[in-house]
Amino acid sequence: MEVIITNPPFGGIEEPGIEAGFPADVRTKETADLFLVLIKHILKANGRAALVLPDGRQRIIHVEAEPEFNEHGHSIGYTGIVQDVTDRRVAEDRIRHLANFDALTGLPNRRQLIWRAERALEQARRLSHQAALLLIDLDRFKHINDTHGHAAGDRLLMMMADRLRTAVRETDVVARLGGDEFAVLLHPLRSVDDARRVGQKIHLLMTQPFDLDEHGHFHCGLSAGMATYPLDGDT
Repeated sequence: MEVIITNPPFGGIEEPGIEAGFPADVRTKETADLFLVLIKHILKANGRAALVLPDGRQRIIHVEAEPEFNEHGHSIGYTGIVQDVTDRRVAEDRIRHLANFDALTGLPNRRQLIWRAERALEQARRLSHQAALLLIDLDRFKHINDTHGHAAGDRLLMMMADRLRTAVRETDVVARLGGDEFAVLLHPLRSVDDARRVGQKIHLLMTQPFDLDEHGHFHCGLSAGMATYPLDGDT
């Protein structure tokens, strides 16, 4: 097998023994055979795979290749293109994350909450479980932004997100809907009383002062409402 040409980002390193972005010893039969096995593996994995370079960096490569046969019908290798698509993959992952999660707190956003709530209701119907959705609005948040600036407001929102996370289980979902509006999806539940206890725990956590560094401690209240499945509705 012979490597004809590679694009410079493929190897990603410039050291002795590297030629055109590819190890020079790929031309040896042993290395060429290993490379052929790698290509076959990547093709079976829908054309993409992660490689770890000698310096420890990980790169994502994409392969488009077709098998080549000699006049006797025996496979002699592949003809195709190997591309380093790491930057594209990172950008795609970033866009996907921003579409489903809040950039400030890292919590699921409204879109992601709706998707998870639909899945939770499907499971609740199938297994005869209960579920609850709490909507929470932080009081006096506008006052913080107006008097201390958006940096202080952002810090308060991140602290609120952290407190909400500590009040629920791993199976529950805490989401930021926008501004100072949050939601908590509780699922599965044995009874409505379980949801009420979580609501009381959240209220207790939110009554504790928030430390806003040079702006001092801030006490705030919250407005909250709760709906349960199937008591309050089934959609």
